[in-house]
Amino acid sequence: MAAAIETKLYVTNFPSSATRQQLQQFFSRFGRVQECA
Repeated sequence: MAAAIETKLYVTNFPSSATRQQLQQFFSRFGRVQECA
């Protein structure tokens, strides 16, 4: 089995009103979200 690859993604231009939950929900369709700050 291949080792998991850790990737950090920095996203800009999201509305300042967006919550962590909304960001996690949006990006979870692309894979597991470990942290959202």
